[in-house]
This record gives sequence, structure tokens and C-alpha cells, in this order.
Amino acid sequence: MQIAPFRIEHYFALHEFTAPHLLSSSDAECVSIADILALEPDAADRLFSQQLRYTQSEGAPEMRAAASAIYTTTTAHDIVVVSVAEEGIFAAYHALLQPGDHVVVETPCYESALQVARSTGAKVTEWKRSANANWAHDLAALERAFQPNTRLIYINTPHNATGVMMPREALNRVIELCAARNITRIHVKDLWASRPAPRLAGIA
Repeated sequence: MQIAPFRIEHYFALHEFTAPHLLSSSDAECVSIADILALEPDAADRLFSQQLRYTQSEGAPEMRAAASAIYTTTTAHDIVVVSVAEEGIFAAYHALLQPGDHVVVETPCYESALQVARSTGAKVTEWKRSANANWAHDLAALERAFQPNTRLIYINTPHNATGVMMPREALNRVIELCAARNITRIHVKDLWASRPAPRLAGIA
């Protein structure tokens, strides 16, 4: 398997921790572990009592139960915990795609969303959004991008790197289009988790 290098990661490796001002990060505002633990009265005690050992390969049962509680149609048995979103995206692509399949990827995007999809041997079509259209979601263009062998669509909301949220109405239409074609939808950074789509592969 060959995966093309992610050019942005090469760039960050050179400059991220040496530049005096960093304006390109998409992660959350930094907070301390102490601040996070202060959110629950007994959180620190529970953390300090944890044993550093292997857990179930699907993820710790308590974490899977907490994650499944966000949804209305899943149980802890349906949840797989991964270290980072990138790992989940990789696993989903390689579990669901094979050579000869077709995938639609919303762009612009973090480059790995394209390159990892291509590494499966699947053909990739970009669902391109444009600043000239105020980053609108062109659903007619999405529908034209589908092919008979489309197996998966990758979307990202809030969008990295514009921050634009997909309107609920647009997301509902994406769900309808995918359900009608039996297409799996990988929905990264899903803020609509209480209403998962048919055959949803959610990567939070």
C-alpha cells in the first residue's frame, strides 16, 4: 500500500513549533488537564485510580457506553474507540472500499481525506466547494458526482478549514441521497450526532 505524503504535515513538521505566531491550527483552544478534571467533582480521583494496562480492542467499556449515549440508535456494542480521527478515517476507508469502488470527498479538505481514500485503490471524485459561492453546499453537484459504484462519501462539518457549518437541511438531503443509493457516509466532526444517518460511519 502506498499513501502519498500529506504536504501540510511536512510543512507543519518544519514550522509548527518554531514559528512565533501560528494562525493555521484547527484544534480547540488549549486547556489544562486540571481544568478538564475540575468539570466533574470526582474526575481526578477516577483518573488517578486508573490502571495503565491493555483494555478491550474496541475501547474501554465505560468510554464506549458514554459515546453511545450521545446517539439514539446505537449501543456500546456499536462503538469502536480510536486514538485520533485520522485512525478512524483510515480504518473506515480500508474497511469499506476496495479497488474498483468510487468515493466522493468534500473539498477543500485535510489532504489525507483524499490520499487515504486513493490508497485503497478506489477512484475519488471531489465535491468541490468554492469561496466564490460563499462555500455553499451544491447538492446538485454532489448528486452529479455519484456513480453506480459509489460506495462512500466523506463530508466534514464544521468544515476544516473554513469553519462553515453544513445547514441541517443540506445534511438531511445528503442523508437522503446516500440512503437512496445505499452509500455509507463518513461524517467527520459530527455535531448532529443525536440523529445519525442511515449506515452512518461517524468519526468524531
